[in-house]
Amino acid sequence: MYNKTNLGRLKKMESLAPEVMKAFWAFDKAAVGDGAIPVKYKELIAVAVALTTQCPYCIDMHAGNARKAGVSNAELVEAAMVAAALRAGAAVAYATHALSDCISGLDARVKSLGFEGCAVGASSGVNDNLGRLG
Repeated sequence: MYNKTNLGRLKKMESLAPEVMKAFWAFDKAAVGDGAIPVKYKELIAVAVALTTQCPYCIDMHAGNARKAGVSNAELVEAAMVAAALRAGAAVAYATHALSDCISGLDARVKSLGFEGCAVGASSGVNDNLGRLG
């Protein structure tokens, strides 16, 4: 799916939606340009976001721009690890939703096994005995 030649189609997009693309490029230039946050750090942020969103075009472009802005290998790796931690952290946070749905569906089953129910959690022994639910 990733093919750098696809970027050649940007010109076609510009011809099909000139005002929108003009506004997009102006926004992009302003957002990533020098400001309160220096370009070097904006490009590190962009690399981390690109890694998180898994956009190969963005990874290529912003990693190159970061290098041009003076970013070191160590800085790129640290930015990648921040992105990885945030992506993993989101999975952990969203797991609370899955657990909530799971608990509401299993409450009757847990009670049938002699426990107080899922809503009580670890204090009822549920967390220590989840293997028995299978």
